[in-house]
Amino acid sequence: MGILIVEFVTGGGEWLIGGESPFSDSLIREGRAMRDSVARLIAASSDDEVHVFSATKNREDDTSEVKKNFVSDASSFWSQLRRYAEAKRWAIILIAPEFDDWLLKLTRQIEVWHGILLTPDSTFVALCSDKTQTCLTLASAGLPTPETHGATPCSWVAKPRHGCGTEGLVLVPEGPRPTTSAFPRENWHVEPKIDGITASISVVGHGIHATLFPPFAQHFSDSMPWTYLGGSLLEDPNRIARAHQLARGVIQSFPDTRGYFGIDLILGRTESEDVILEVNPRITTSWVGLAASVGSQLAESMLSPHAVASTTVVPGTTPISFWADGRTIEASELPE
Repeated sequence: MGILIVEFVTGGGEWLIGGESPFSDSLIREGRAMRDSVARLIAASSDDEVHVFSATKNREDDTSEVKKNFVSDASSFWSQLRRYAEAKRWAIILIAPEFDDWLLKLTRQIEVWHGILLTPDSTFVALCSDKTQTCLTLASAGLPTPETHGATPCSWVAKPRHGCGTEGLVLVPEGPRPTTSAFPRENWHVEPKIDGITASISVVGHGIHATLFPPFAQHFSDSMPWTYLGGSLLEDPNRIARAHQLARGVIQSFPDTRGYFGIDLILGRTESEDVILEVNPRITTSWVGLAASVGSQLAESMLSPHAVASTTVVPGTTPISFWADGRTIEASELPE
């Protein structure tokens, strides 16, 4: 079995979207970091042949273990993807943003071609790509969200309903809830701004079972527009336990799936202040930190062809921090 890694932003997505420079610098930086970290770890942890899509002919970190497939236009993207999907000897790791439903479109197309996906299926992707529907699902399961914990008047966060990361996010000053004329519900998800430690926890699904990985604190720029800088392993045992508890709630309440997904949280001073922000149905930049912290355990969990008992992975003894561009350091805090 071979492994194909398709990272949309660096792997030819520009040809599908059209126009000049359709991606922000942060999307390009994080896309490249995820692609390269996934490729390196999979190649180092298995005997599988590893291929990646690339819209750039020359890549500084090309190695003999990873073959680059150049994508020159939309036609070559689709034709190559179909060839891999229909070959049946390639498993596909798909990394794409949720905006304009690109992650969902690509997932569904690979399913139509009966390709082998190592990332979440279209049912899971469709639910999690819609931030409003995600929060409604969480709340109906009795899980805490900003809507269930927010008070009015307060500050508000407006983000594209089908968005990715901090792209397009707007901070609305304290006051009554913003009107739907300013932020139409079909396009925007608006929620109270909750104070606390922004964190993420990564999960690899195996159908009815799942592997939980160590949670990371997320770091952002101080000023708007917020820019994701990277993360560092959480070290407070109490907050780690609370992050795991929230993640288990998501796993129990959402459809079973296979592959890596990330859960974004706010961890308050006490458990009563914790909330779940969203569920990212794809590999996130936290993979970079996890690869440095738990190594082959992450790759083995992704590649396991059979369902395994649910488990929680313990990080290494050295605190790890990482930048959004893929650099990692052995330190407990991310330098500015």
